[in-house]
Amino acid sequence: MKYGLIGKKLSHSYSKVLHGFLGNPEYELLELPPEAVGDFLRRGDFLGINVTIPYKETVMPFCIPDEAAKKIGSVNTIVNRSGALYGYNTDYAGFSYMARREGISFAGKKIVILGSGGTSKTAACVVRDQGAGEAVIVSRGGGDNYGNLARHADADVLINTTPVGMYPDTDGSPVDLRMFPNLKGVLDVIYNPLRTRLLQQAEEMGIPHANGLRMLVLQAAAASELFTGNPVTNERVISALATLRKEATNLVLVGMPGCGKTTLLRVIAGLEEADGGRVFLDGRDVSSDEPHKRNVRMVFQNYALFPHMDVEHNIGYSLRLLHTDKKEIKNAVEEVLGLVRLQGYEKRMPSELSGGQKQRIAVARALVNRPPMLLLDEPLGALDLQLRRQMQIELKRLQEQLGITFIYITHDQEEALSMSDRIAVMRNGIFEQIGSAQEIYSRPATSYVARFVGNANVIKNDKGSLASQGGLTSHGCLAIRSEHVEFNPAGGEGLPAKIVARSFAGGQIRLTALLQNGEEITACRQGIDSVLQNGMEVKVSWASENAIPVKDTD
Repeated sequence: MKYGLIGKKLSHSYSKVLHGFLGNPEYELLELPPEAVGDFLRRGDFLGINVTIPYKETVMPFCIPDEAAKKIGSVNTIVNRSGALYGYNTDYAGFSYMARREGISFAGKKIVILGSGGTSKTAACVVRDQGAGEAVIVSRGGGDNYGNLARHADADVLINTTPVGMYPDTDGSPVDLRMFPNLKGVLDVIYNPLRTRLLQQAEEMGIPHANGLRMLVLQAAAASELFTGNPVTNERVISALATLRKEATNLVLVGMPGCGKTTLLRVIAGLEEADGGRVFLDGRDVSSDEPHKRNVRMVFQNYALFPHMDVEHNIGYSLRLLHTDKKEIKNAVEEVLGLVRLQGYEKRMPSELSGGQKQRIAVARALVNRPPMLLLDEPLGALDLQLRRQMQIELKRLQEQLGITFIYITHDQEEALSMSDRIAVMRNGIFEQIGSAQEIYSRPATSYVARFVGNANVIKNDKGSLASQGGLTSHGCLAIRSEHVEFNPAGGEGLPAKIVARSFAGGQIRLTALLQNGEEITACRQGIDSVLQNGMEVKVSWASENAIPVKDTD
């Protein structure tokens, strides 16, 4: 190969896609066992390579390291110049960028670094160069280890350089962050999945955190410059980051029945022809390609399992059609059953499975070919509420673990909010709004989106009685979430209204009041002790910052 990446396991790697985007389409991935690394380097049949876990220190004796690599004690980039191998450590720049962009500083702070390999040495070098007060390296068998980690509970920043939590073993986390009450930052060099268990816990605890994607892109850009001699612009780096994030995006299509969600999915899959426009997958026009040439897979609400085949044959069916080797099929089936947590179910018949298990098998069958995109058409619609919520978590975990694009159809707004990285709200065959779940909920663009996602109150300024309240003077149509609406006893400030409905739903009370202009407005309250009852006269108000101007599309 001319250029590429060597490592022990590379199924998690984005490097081929990344270097292709940076202008090197000849980049390859090469998995090597430890005993083969030396022979590979001695042969020198390459122009430039990157090195990843666990060989960053192994390659040191085979190359001429620059001063930075010598100082760190590990190499992640090797360039072959007329038979001489020169070693560099571009991870230094990548790690520095990763921390800087998240606003995590090291000066004067106590830093705990998990792991003792090449990436750990890079992190230690960076934090010391940036004035860390103390840098503690934690390993399994060193003086500072996981058995005595409690003595470093006063750490300010924690850095994970171990592979714990990396695909495919995404359930693991190297430590429990509750052990460190003073943390001001958490960095995890893992980038697949983008949100490891460690980073999910940091998010829950409100601790600034970052994954290794920025580090990956910056070190790749530096390596590309060494390989080709051509500079990589900052704009290209930012674009590469955006591209990789899109590679791992979960898009949920939400809308009323009949709005065009399923039709759109079928057009993408090639099962229906579009009336106009083109379909591009990974930048390639597939509009005229037959479904089997598009390399996308669909998961249906009714599972669509073959009733006469056991689980193993259901999952491996498409591989058998491709005349794949039997041993390879068996290994692939075992792998995807592990992904959906149904190991040992190979010989079960569909009639012996629960609804949730059938849906997991349907997902496993779709994933066995490792498609770059998975299309899911109301996949949880046939499940009861508790099982549906459990499967939402499982599907979200799978998407993050695999790092592939999911396009997910649902008419359930709660499901859309919990499942999505991005939401597309459809109406009559068009997108009313596309954005993150937070954007869609907090900043709806239209009255339809506001009402459909989260059941917001939409107030129109077509009656003079509303002109003085919360922004209606300057905007003709406002959306106010029910949790932001205040009902106060009559005599206070606000719009006069009368409570006409009161309902209790598991710790939350929903109150509906009728305004004098004939419109209804709803407020939600936590707890069951509200003194407000049907028939009471109230004044309705809301903070002006919670009144979002929206386009009237009703």
